[in-house]
Amino acid sequence: MDFGSLADRVVLVTGGGGHIGGAVVEAFQHLGSRVAVVDLDAGERSDDQRLDLTVDLADLDAAADVPSAVVDHFGRLDVVVAAAAVVSHGGPHDTGWNCHSKSRTPAFGRRPST
Repeated sequence: MDFGSLADRVVLVTGGGGHIGGAVVEAFQHLGSRVAVVDLDAGERSDDQRLDLTVDLADLDAAADVPSAVVDHFGRLDVVVAAAAVVSHGGPHDTGWNCHSKSRTPAFGRRPST
């Protein structure tokens, strides 16, 4: 395998249905990568070049299943691009976990230690 090339690499793009994430998906596909797209509205494509996964990454249980779904489909996972954005709707004085939990949720359901 040529480590200088992204051809045939398996790439997971969170937020791949959005503007920025969608551009990232297209770029990796142009380079010959196989791409898993994770988004709230990911679509329904599932073939040897692309896997669409409709997942709410703010749901920690659902997010934790994403890497294994990609490996089950493609046989491996080489690259992860975190392009998903989750917006919190808390006020300026609401600094508890509930206000920021969505914006602080890291990839794949692991909460930061407090």
